[in-house]
Amino acid sequence: MPESSNRVRLQVLLRGACRNEKGRAEAIAALTALGLEVTGTGAASISVRASPAEYSALFGPGSKGTRGADVPDSGREIVVPSSLADTVEQITVAPRHIQMSGDANAHGMPDKDEETR
Repeated sequence: MPESSNRVRLQVLLRGACRNEKGRAEAIAALTALGLEVTGTGAASISVRASPAEYSALFGPGSKGTRGADVPDSGREIVVPSSLADTVEQITVAPRHIQMSGDANAHGMPDKDEETR
């Protein structure tokens, strides 16, 4: 299992006034200072990852999910740390993605021939 698969994926929504190059740069600097790994940026959001230990240390034991101590619930909104409050509006746990094979029919999806009938 790759190392990144056990990391907690978070979605960071920037405050309206920070949805620009300068605001993103400030938020990225603050996030990396907290030990979070930035994995992507958008116009209004930043994607980050943290190890389960980093996640617990940063967001506290009350932020753990129902599935286990080190696995927070997808979609769960997390309290924004004070060091991020000027740039970050919201942080949520990113939903887990379902890995699909190349065979769409194996997942109950119609194949191309069925769609045209």
